Amino acid sequence: MGGPCRTATDVPSSVAGPAAATILSDCGADVIQIEPPGTGAPQRHLSSAPPTPGAQADYGRHLAHRDMRGTVIDLKSPAGTEVL
Repeated sequence: MGGPCRTATDVPSSVAGPAAATILSDCGADVIQIEPPGTGAPQRHLSSAPPTPGAQADYGRHLAHRDMRGTVIDLKSPAGTEVL
């Protein structure tokens, strides 16, 4: 078997993928999340709890995406698929 996972690419869909990416990130992997242009990752819209009143951002989103880098790539375009 190979060594530990060092880099992972997360192309989020709903819950399972982002959860796995968070676990990999917690284990030390460099996780790069790729979001579609415009709407962003689908799980951004799944939160049922509003942000804490007076907070600058949604705590749940920050908790789920801690220690990850992110970028926007249009995977429906030929240029976007070439980048990936």
